[in-house]
Amino acid sequence: VVRGPAQLGRLKRMTTFVRWILIAGLLAGTCLAGDLESSTAYWGLEGGGGRLWLVPAIAKAVRDRYETRVSGNTYQVGLVRFHPNGAPNFSLSFMRFDASGTAKETGRFASSFSGNAALSGVMATKHVSVFARDRGGFGFSFGGGIGPQFKASYKGVASGSGIAVEKTYTLEEIPVTPLFEVLVRADIRVHRYVSIAPFVGLRNGFMAGGGIVRFHLGHKNSPAERRSAPVSSDEP
Repeated sequence: VVRGPAQLGRLKRMTTFVRWILIAGLLAGTCLAGDLESSTAYWGLEGGGGRLWLVPAIAKAVRDRYETRVSGNTYQVGLVRFHPNGAPNFSLSFMRFDASGTAKETGRFASSFSGNAALSGVMATKHVSVFARDRGGFGFSFGGGIGPQFKASYKGVASGSGIAVEKTYTLEEIPVTPLFEVLVRADIRVHRYVSIAPFVGLRNGFMAGGGIVRFHLGHKNSPAERRSAPVSSDEP
């Protein structure tokens, strides 16, 4: 596949952007060292998923010769570190993405393509809460990660021939695939040990929306729960 200077330039800018995301994540992790030693912060598990879709305007800006429609799914499972009040602090997750779509070349003599791709990787995410209470809150999530080299299978039909040709596309310029996400999320505590987090935002160049279920395995009573706990009758 031959790429022009403009396409390579966009690829380099994307790589630079993801690099800064990863640097920011490392700096945030350094700042969390004190929290890791806190006896009131605790660990938990998380798992969830959602839908991905590519905004047509963005696809047209990248390849204005094609009308593109792409959508897919995202899944994740991993560890999460909570603040003492139950708000998520940071997480480390295994993620999987799969997407399928079509692209049709504009013009009188147009070729068309259809294909699918799947990608797995790991992502570290820093959660920043704007508002957090024992019963819930909301905030932002900023993540960066890495996956194997990107590959996609597609079928192309040349204009006028009607003959379909199946091929595999490999992003050869980068040996690994950078992952990133910028999400707006809510945290809703539905049980002492369970919370749900609906989210919407940007994940790996796609618009994303979905939800995460978090299990507060190391939960201890919050100050509000301790104040409302009954006093034992044998206390003086």
